Formats: sequence, C-alpha cells, structure tokens
Amino acid sequence: GFHDLFRAWTLLTSSAAECGTAAALFDLVDVGREFLQIAPCADAYFRAARAFLDANATALDVGSP
Repeated sequence: GFHDLFRAWTLLTSSAAECGTAAALFDLVDVGREFLQIAPCADAYFRAARAFLDANATALDVGSP
C-alpha cells in the first residue's frame, strides 16, 4: 500500500548511491515517481477504504471531511 511504497522509496534513497548502478538509480526514480503519483490521492483512498469497511456510503461524499 501507500506506506509500503513510501518505505521502499526511503530504503532505496538510502541505498541507491552505495550501489552506484544505473538499475539502482532507475528503481529509485521509478518508485519515487509512483509514490508522488499516488500521494495526492492517498487521503481520498483511505477515506474510501474506511467508508467501505464501515459500510458507510455517505462517507464517500466529496464534501465530507
């Protein structure tokens, strides 16, 4: 999930320079891109998942906090 992706990006950030390979740098950028792509939507995703688990369709209303 979101937190796992962030953790992977953090670990790659701390190890990519030590590896010094093009593949390690590619993975760092690729995972970072993926994380940044979903980060703005994470709050909406977690609200939707919580609403589903709670069987609360009204929590999906865009105006809800």
